[in-house]
Amino acid sequence: MTALCKAYPTHEAASSAVAALGAAGVDRDRIRVLMGEEVHDVGQERVGEFAGGAGPDAPVGSFAGPAHERRTPTGDFSSTGSSGRIGSFADADRDTITGYADDVGRMRITGDHDVKAILVDAGLDIAAAERDVKALHEGWALVLVRDADDDAERVQQLLDEAA
Repeated sequence: MTALCKAYPTHEAASSAVAALGAAGVDRDRIRVLMGEEVHDVGQERVGEFAGGAGPDAPVGSFAGPAHERRTPTGDFSSTGSSGRIGSFADADRDTITGYADDVGRMRITGDHDVKAILVDAGLDIAAAERDVKALHEGWALVLVRDADDDAERVQQLLDEAA
């Protein structure tokens, strides 16, 4: 069982690859698009939209204290004293898998464990699956084509041309 998996820098590029595969007659039931979320650090990103955004160096007030830069780490319980990444409510490990049964894209939410299992079950080795899961967290989108035994060369060419 041959599986082909290619990473694309954007969801749009991955969607173009899926369209090219479908137009070339590749059965859409064999195609999956896997996407993840980049890990964000709100201490380094611009935040806010409603009344104007604030950059990391924007001054913010504190309770009964002087103003400080927004990127300044807040206190925490039993702090180690380091100024690590500042998380947010968006810090969910949220990966998505889109299948195209009946030529209709259906997306479901999953996590790293399931993504890795899907990649390994499709035929990728464990090291490749772990590398691909890491790529998801760097903002890449993956196109996976399962059961590419008979037309692997043609499918690989379509995936490469869509990049």
